[in-house]
Amino acid sequence: MEGNEPPKSGIPILQERGLFWWADQSVLSTQFAPDTSAVGELKIEAGGRITLDLDGVISDLRKSLPALVFSIDEPDLKNRRIQGLLKNSNMRVLLCDLFRRGGRFATSNVSTEGFLARHCLVGDKDFPKRLLYSYVDVDLKGFEEWLRVGSIRTKRSKVALEAKYRRPKDIDYFLPNGKMSVVYDLFFPWLGETHLEKLDLRESVLLRFKPRLHMSLEDVTTYHSLLQDLFILMTDSNYTLDWPRVGLGRKTCFTLYYARMIGDDDAPRYFDCAINFIQARENFGELFSNWWTKRETFGPGFNLYLGTRRGVHLYAEHRFIMLIWGIEAYHRKKYGSTRSGTVEKKVARILNQITNRKDQKWLAQRLQFASEPNLEQRIFESIKDVPLELDSKRVRKFAEGCARDRNDMSHFGEHRDEERTYSEFMRALHRKSEALSHLYHLLILSEIGVDRTILRNWFVGSYPIKSALVEVGLMEPGTEPLAPAQRVQDASAKRG
Repeated sequence: MEGNEPPKSGIPILQERGLFWWADQSVLSTQFAPDTSAVGELKIEAGGRITLDLDGVISDLRKSLPALVFSIDEPDLKNRRIQGLLKNSNMRVLLCDLFRRGGRFATSNVSTEGFLARHCLVGDKDFPKRLLYSYVDVDLKGFEEWLRVGSIRTKRSKVALEAKYRRPKDIDYFLPNGKMSVVYDLFFPWLGETHLEKLDLRESVLLRFKPRLHMSLEDVTTYHSLLQDLFILMTDSNYTLDWPRVGLGRKTCFTLYYARMIGDDDAPRYFDCAINFIQARENFGELFSNWWTKRETFGPGFNLYLGTRRGVHLYAEHRFIMLIWGIEAYHRKKYGSTRSGTVEKKVARILNQITNRKDQKWLAQRLQFASEPNLEQRIFESIKDVPLELDSKRVRKFAEGCARDRNDMSHFGEHRDEERTYSEFMRALHRKSEALSHLYHLLILSEIGVDRTILRNWFVGSYPIKSALVEVGLMEPGTEPLAPAQRVQDASAKRG
């Protein structure tokens, strides 16, 4: 139920019957549930959708009968919680942020009611009276190649097998809003001497975040989503992070489930990662802090790219438009309303030549944004920021083509190149989107502080990125962009 392997689509994470009651009801010390509890089934789907279907009613029918019959939410329902005890696993659950999900009132049969919940806590301990979330743990199982772990050493002879493990020292990063720690451990065997016919060792690594102030459930899910998106950027994979485990106090820990998008990628391989943990070890805390801050600052300038990477299958036009929107939003936020002084003077000169005041006012409104960079210029300047030192003429031509295609679709509803069929246009659009996606990816990583040399080395070793740039004319086949120092060296050699 709480395993780290991402569940297959259609297979619930949890589906179990038990007893359920309102969490604000007291339970006698001689009982494990109040007399007003009802039997029901809790189901948590692979994507975190949480439903509870009761075989009875726990609501006060005098107050909740209209809501029960017509599925109308009471104003205070979202502030109430449902607690439960599962029959087979003996796990305790707490459903928060509730909504009505149908029900039935019957005088000659069983009355029932159902609920949806945004959040569900699952653990093997009783819940404290006050829910103060003191830390969040995320197991990084599946990210071993990104972590480059390997502390288990084995030595085997014909008659003996020796295994040694020395736990690496935990790493702490102090952030403006708390502390993040990389915590190492070993799963199995138990401490002491054991005699087994089969031995399975796994080195585990988890990220622990302790905020300066206690978190809400929304804070936990926001942090977890930020972490997931950062791992998409670092590993170039949509492999799903494990569900977060939240601490209530020092030792009591519960798994938190909530609705989220589940990726279908395999665990990332070391050669696919843009940056691995060894490269980021010294400044990983700063990297995450920058990501947290700049994700808020740039908003759609970051999110529109990630929207194309969360496992959602998009039409070619939709993906292309989202990438262009995102790059335009990034440029506007990065450089503000940069206006051309030359263009502003030219517009003012033209307006002064118009004698009719109404015509002058009308034209001034139409030309109020004329001095701002156009879409082509914004794409060009954004791509030039990517740490690849691409040829300016090639970047300009690529930006011109992207802007033309976006404008054709947005303003004319079709492409206007009569020499190409729609199918040919779509294939060209797909090639542009592939190149844009890679460049956009590098742009965001550079913006949050990943070393440009690391990004360039990733590019040099990545055939998919280079081939995508070659296909749209940003590079010649069999070549790769030169670093600035290398360009100077080659230029000097030619002059000599």
